Amino acid sequence: MPELVFFSAYGLDGWLLPKEDEGEGKVNSSNIQRLRLVNCNLSDEFFPIVPKLFANVQELHLRNNNFIVIPECAKEFRVLKKLDLSDCLHLQKIRGIPPNMKEFRAEECESLTSSTISKLLNQELHEAGNTYFILPGATIPEWFDHLSMRTSISFWFREKIPALLLCFVLSERADSFIIINGHKSRFDIHRIEMDHTILFDLRNTTHGSDLSDVFLENEWNHAEILYEDKMGNPIFIQSGIHLLEKESSMDDIRLINPCMKRKLDDGLTNPCRKKKIIKW
Repeated sequence: MPELVFFSAYGLDGWLLPKEDEGEGKVNSSNIQRLRLVNCNLSDEFFPIVPKLFANVQELHLRNNNFIVIPECAKEFRVLKKLDLSDCLHLQKIRGIPPNMKEFRAEECESLTSSTISKLLNQELHEAGNTYFILPGATIPEWFDHLSMRTSISFWFREKIPALLLCFVLSERADSFIIINGHKSRFDIHRIEMDHTILFDLRNTTHGSDLSDVFLENEWNHAEILYEDKMGNPIFIQSGIHLLEKESSMDDIRLINPCMKRKLDDGLTNPCRKKKIIKW
C-alpha cells in the first residue's frame, strides 16, 4: 500500500490489518496520513500496533469504538496532529498524548476521568498555540485570565487577529458567530453539544481574507463572539480568554474598551471640560 494516503472503514468487526508480528515489512512503509476507523469494535490492543504499521499517520479518526484506556505507547505517534475519539463511551483514561497533537475531540466520552480531562487541559499542552480541543464536562482551566458568564465575549485588537486561546462551556447546543466592527459572520468552529468544553486558538478559526475588509488600520478593532440557539437567540456562555504572551503584545490587545479610557483621559485633561465642571 505504498501509494495509499487515506484509509477509511466503517462497521468492521475488529482490527483486520496485520498484527504487529504479521507482515510488518509490507505495511510499515505506508504513506497513509489519514486513518479513519469508525464503529469498528476496536479495543485497547489497537494502539500498540498502529504506530509501527503507520508511521506517517497525521490524522486518526476513531469514533464509536470500545477503548477503555489509551496507553502510554500513544506517544509513539510522532507526527500525529489530529485524534478523534468521540462517542467512545467506555473511554476512561488517556495515559499517552502524542507529542505533536494539536486537535483532539472526545465528544460524548462521559466516562473520562477528571484526572484525564485535567491532563488534556494542562497549560503546557496549549501554550505553544494552534490547539483545538473538545472535551466532555464544564471546565474552564484555572490558568485562563479573563472569565465571564455572559451572552458574548469581547476584546479589542490592532493590526491582526491576536494570539489568543478561547475556552467556552455551553449549556445547550448552539451556533457560533464573530462580530468585528459590527460585521457579523459565522464562526468557523465545530458545533458542540451541551455540557461540553471547547478550547481553541482564535487564529485557527478566523479567515483573514474574509475579515480584512472590516479591519480598521491603525485603530482599535472590536471583536465579539457569541452563540445563538436555533431560533437565533443569544445564549449564556461560560467563557475564558488566555493571551499567548510569546506571540502577542499587550500593546495591541485589550480586554477592556480602550476608547472608554481615552474618553475618560480626555475629560480629565481637557481645560474646557474643567471649566464646565467648575461652573456647575
